[in-house]
Amino acid sequence: MINFRRSPFLYLVVLLIIGGALGCQVAPTKVVELDKNQEKRAFENIQFGKSWDLEKSVIIDTRSRFDFEMSKTPRSFHMFWKDWVLQGYEGAELERRKVELQRRLARKGVDPLRRIVIFGHGLKGKGEEMLIAALLFRLGLQKIAVVSPEKFKKSLLSKKTEPLASLPYWEKPLGRSWLCSQKKKAKPVGPKDFTKDLRLKKLSGPADSLKSPKGFWAYGAALQLRKGGLKACVEGGL
Repeated sequence: MINFRRSPFLYLVVLLIIGGALGCQVAPTKVVELDKNQEKRAFENIQFGKSWDLEKSVIIDTRSRFDFEMSKTPRSFHMFWKDWVLQGYEGAELERRKVELQRRLARKGVDPLRRIVIFGHGLKGKGEEMLIAALLFRLGLQKIAVVSPEKFKKSLLSKKTEPLASLPYWEKPLGRSWLCSQKKKAKPVGPKDFTKDLRLKKLSGPADSLKSPKGFWAYGAALQLRKGGLKACVEGGL
């Protein structure tokens, strides 16, 4: 048995070792709790069906290129979803793809401090707005509003809007993936599950795993479910 009275230095060493071990056990808990609070605050900035200010926003048009050119609105640019997806990229390639997309957004006048308004064909489309919103959120943008075509037209009454200008490059780490990590029976989601303002109706049955065979509505459902503090993922998601 060690006599600590005769070996005060050894006693001090033992105390430091025990203290360090306890510190290692406590630290991870604090980090996890901080991450959860941060994600919760991020989802609070996601809006569906609410009003927005044109003069302080960047508008993303998810309609076809033809529709965009025929009725282009101030402070807007066209975004075709196939040109912005993250599927098929892993490891270093995914990191390079992330940087590429974030720089492309900066050239369009988009950064994490600006409100993004996304609109398309609403319930008559395939839910492209939902996919773009989920993608931008994962790229680090949190001030996102998804609006219906009807509400978007009513908001075009603002005057003296400044044109968009490119911004300095910015970079943020990718957010949590929307892809389902476990194989579960996914619940199909479509336009019937949303109101005219693109707000999610109450889904019947389990809805932690979602899919949209004919569009991207599952992303809108997953966004709103996660915003409400529930678990949600998308089958084959980005």
